[in-house]
Amino acid sequence: HDTPGFVQTTTPTAMGNVPAERVKGIFDKLDKDGNGYLKFEEVKIVANICGLDYGKIQAAYQKADKSKEGQINLVETQALLKDLNLTEEQLVALESQLAKVVLVLPNTTVLTMIGPQAGVAGDKKVLCRGEMQLADLYDGQMLLTIGEDFAYALNKDLPTVRIARVFYALPTTEHDKYYGIVIPNADEELLADFDELLDTYTTFKRFYSHDATDPKSPAQESPGVASSAPTAGTVSMFSKWSSKAKKAMEDVKNSDTYQKAKATAQKTLQDVQNSDSYKKAAEAANEKLKQVKESKTYKQAEKLAKDSAKIASEKAKVASKYAKEKAEEASAYAKQVIKSQEGKSVGDKVSTGLNVATDVAVKGIDITAKFAAGTVAQTAKLLKKSLKPAPKPKHVSEKTRGYVKTAAKWSGKAVVVSKHAASTALAVADALSSKLTEAIEGSAIYQDNKEKMQSQGVQDAKKVVKAGIQGSFRIMEAMIDAGLLFVAEVTVAAAEVAEHTQGAEVGQVAKDAGEIVTNAARAGANLRYVGLTPLAQRAVLGTTIEMLGTEEEKMQIREGKKANGTATLAVNLISAQYSDAK
Repeated sequence: HDTPGFVQTTTPTAMGNVPAERVKGIFDKLDKDGNGYLKFEEVKIVANICGLDYGKIQAAYQKADKSKEGQINLVETQALLKDLNLTEEQLVALESQLAKVVLVLPNTTVLTMIGPQAGVAGDKKVLCRGEMQLADLYDGQMLLTIGEDFAYALNKDLPTVRIARVFYALPTTEHDKYYGIVIPNADEELLADFDELLDTYTTFKRFYSHDATDPKSPAQESPGVASSAPTAGTVSMFSKWSSKAKKAMEDVKNSDTYQKAKATAQKTLQDVQNSDSYKKAAEAANEKLKQVKESKTYKQAEKLAKDSAKIASEKAKVASKYAKEKAEEASAYAKQVIKSQEGKSVGDKVSTGLNVATDVAVKGIDITAKFAAGTVAQTAKLLKKSLKPAPKPKHVSEKTRGYVKTAAKWSGKAVVVSKHAASTALAVADALSSKLTEAIEGSAIYQDNKEKMQSQGVQDAKKVVKAGIQGSFRIMEAMIDAGLLFVAEVTVAAAEVAEHTQGAEVGQVAKDAGEIVTNAARAGANLRYVGLTPLAQRAVLGTTIEMLGTEEEKMQIREGKKANGTATLAVNLISAQYSDAK
């Protein structure tokens, strides 16, 4: 736990003793149920606040628990604090953190629910139950906690709602999902205090009104009324607490005791820094740092970092030079293509420009993917060079190796099957697109507007749209191929490093596992074409491309599709079964 101003090196309280009145104050704040005893669950928060080891406070608690009943009284708590030997700063941090608890509400239940009205009727589930504490945080925030099961930070960005007398709703990070806060045993004064806090720290709306002047008046639901003002007639607990706390703080700061303690602390710090022990500790720390820098491990790590930086720099230079060359080639190619379009229509020029841009983008994606894969391979070589090989190769059972090898084999078959499935799906989609094209061309609307669509403006627009669609599709395919290449290279590199550091058997298992991962990615990429939705999307895309083409291009597309008799037969069967499909 990081406490502002916390210093671990200051001296503890005299002889580890804590004044009785301070022990009583700490005890009362830790005693959540007010039964006059502290369970370990109530004490362990001291470890977090004071930065103590959890095992240390557990051992001190067990030592203080003389009766071994799992609870300690006030006297035993004083012995516990003495045994912990807390510094003055730790005690101050503990007291200040415990003092931040503003309000305690008994027997609170937290629900998760769908929709803000679900607490009254709907889908809801109990998340936790217990005593709810509200503690003042920083920067205008309030922390709402129920033991260690639930924590929620309140701030002005959050909308909160009082839906019914003992029921509140708080938003979660998920859409239309809420936390319901139910406080059945709280009286009106406590609920009014809770309303006051919500109104101060959040954007609070009240859909419930109650006449506080008449404690016997029934609760009235008012869904149509939203008010953020506190309930009439209630005393503002928070205002009283806040003003008293500020006044107490000012009195403390202005007191002679505080000023003397502050001066003493500053002098103690100077004395510590000027002491021989402090100087010796600083010298020892510097000497230890020097030894670390001169150690073989540090030098190896430093060399590895320098080698990695050097390789990265060299790769960047090569990539920059290669990119510059390819950019010059692309520029020359683009100029040549643009020059060849002189005298042609606007549609020809724009569509050709889009095609050139697509070629450059696809080539760039391919170059980037290969460069990234090369960097991964180079990094693997560097790691193999810097890491020590396994002194004694690790053994992997024959049964495990057999399982992984079989899985790798079947993953390869899955890729083959997925390729066939994808090919069939693409062929069926192409055949369906031909049927869709025929249906469109045979429609009355198409025939009535056929001559208009032959105009130069329409033809230019069709060429541009077609080039854009085809370019987008090519770029998407190139990105998928690049991803598959990178996955394959990473798995190979990981397997090589594993073999170098762990031995041949582990290396072989890693290679087979890498093959499974790579094949799974390839099969997944192939299967993106399979299914009713992808089939329909591909068919519509094919129809769009075909309809945007010239008559000559349409004939070429249709001749190519006739080669797949299976797909054509499947579509003909569908058309025969549903003769009115057009």
